[in-house]
Amino acid sequence: MEDLFGEGETEGEDVDYGDTMSGMCLNTKILIPTYEPGGLDAKIYPHWASSPTYTFVSIKNGEPDEVNIYRLESDELLINLIKRLDVKVVVASSLSIRALELLEKIGTRVAISQSIRVKDAISKFCNGELYFVKICRYKL
Repeated sequence: MEDLFGEGETEGEDVDYGDTMSGMCLNTKILIPTYEPGGLDAKIYPHWASSPTYTFVSIKNGEPDEVNIYRLESDELLINLIKRLDVKVVVASSLSIRALELLEKIGTRVAISQSIRVKDAISKFCNGELYFVKICRYKL
């Protein structure tokens, strides 16, 4: 596997689920893959990269302040949308190792949620009930 981070320890990889959200809910920007039509009441889409819409939630002082719905243009990459919106946290039900690597590389954290709707995932995020996921690198 290619060493994307220059750390030299990519022969073994594992995923760490141990870090919670404590303190992040005050002010942050979150992106969640969603079914049409998107928004706080939308259901979370199970496949990150092929989602029909992405719901962007800006949290200010612990409350949703701004909610926008995005659809990728035919030639737009999801990673570019994340960079453009300055997303700090992605909430999803699952992601590939490659997606985790790309998000980690740009400083966007990933939280896993099995919630059905966006508003429930946001509530759990703000209550510290979700966990961040990160790739752990080690030599075998």
